[in-house]
Amino acid sequence: MDITYLIGNGFDINIGLATRYCDFYEYYKQQPSSNKTIAKLKNDIRCNYENWADLEVKLGEYTADFLEETDFESVFEDIQDNLSQYLEKEQKKFQIEKKEEASKIFRKDLYSPYRFLLPADERLLNTYINESKSTYHWKINIITFNYTNSIELLLKDTDKILYTRKNGTTFSLGTIEHIHGFHNHRMVLGVNDVSQIANEQFRQSRRITDAIIKPQCNSVQKHLVDRNCIELIKQSHIICVYGSSIGDTDKIWWATIGRWLVDAGGFLIIFYRDKEQIHPLRPYKIGLKAESIIDLFLSKTNLDDSQKNKCRNRIIIGYKADIFNLSVK
Repeated sequence: MDITYLIGNGFDINIGLATRYCDFYEYYKQQPSSNKTIAKLKNDIRCNYENWADLEVKLGEYTADFLEETDFESVFEDIQDNLSQYLEKEQKKFQIEKKEEASKIFRKDLYSPYRFLLPADERLLNTYINESKSTYHWKINIITFNYTNSIELLLKDTDKILYTRKNGTTFSLGTIEHIHGFHNHRMVLGVNDVSQIANEQFRQSRRITDAIIKPQCNSVQKHLVDRNCIELIKQSHIICVYGSSIGDTDKIWWATIGRWLVDAGGFLIIFYRDKEQIHPLRPYKIGLKAESIIDLFLSKTNLDDSQKNKCRNRIIIGYKADIFNLSVK
């Protein structure tokens, strides 16, 4: 039985790291620059924070402001360099040596995500697990979209065997893949495809597309991490998404999971948090919220209506679930 996690920036935010784009902008606008093009970019960010809520989406749109590829390239590389420096500083704030309890919580949550589901959903998932022929050896794989090494720090000095039940069932740690690279190595930053590049001329330029179309950037690096991640998804029985807004700039991964749902018949759990507060006397609204999240996910796949209907009941929403609530401060 294989469980694969896809972990987004919400994870780092949840453990106390200031890794939101708005946090980075506060740092970025204070960095000196003699380049007028970069100075203009910083002023645009300063005056339009809301428009820059998603840096990657906005980068694709911002290409429309340039005539020369070199001008955009200087802006793009300046953002990369400063984001790298900022994340390095932020990453150093998290010292796992002082947080052994957080590591224990993290490991337990990884091998038992069903504990954070509503009772009916937990029963549905456990029925699927019990009917599986491969319940005695579980492998936990992680695909992270983050540039930090917070996951590795939490699992530092962890044995490959996370837990063993009395009946001999083992839960082991498989692989951790950084699909977007690290803050200091093979950073992938940008959009999902050419349709998200506003400048139509730039859509024809390998110089631009190799840099900011994420699947293409991974491909030209020939590291095979993207291929490894696809294989991890294909061989999974359960996939959990945590800390992700399920955005357009990573549609390739939502499409891959959508195809897996249809072909493999596994279960997808989306742990989703937002700012909306549901009144305790209105619990029926949770169902409506769950349906809207399922609709959001399916809209990012390449499935037709028939396929979407086929796999809808294999998507479970852990809305505001308390998984990965690590006491790290």
